[in-house]
Amino acid sequence: MPRDAVLDASAVLVLLQGEPGADHVARCIPGALISAVNLAEVVGKLADAGMPGDQIELALSSLGLRVVPLDAQAAYEVGLLRPATRTRGLS
Repeated sequence: MPRDAVLDASAVLVLLQGEPGADHVARCIPGALISAVNLAEVVGKLADAGMPGDQIELALSSLGLRVVPLDAQAAYEVGLLRPATRTRGLS
């Protein structure tokens, strides 16, 4: 059984802005997760770029991402992934 993808803010922005790699992110979207912290970052970046709030909400809700909270335990688990993901350019 495949695992759900966990997307960070940069992956979602690549997809929404049609940047190189968007096709790869698009393949990960069905069943994908995003932390509420990363979702807030995406919303902030899109708002900084001048996108109105209703359009931001529409664009993001259309992706069907499952938003999950980030509690202290999850933050430690994510942080400890850093050494294993650094070579792939993940933040």
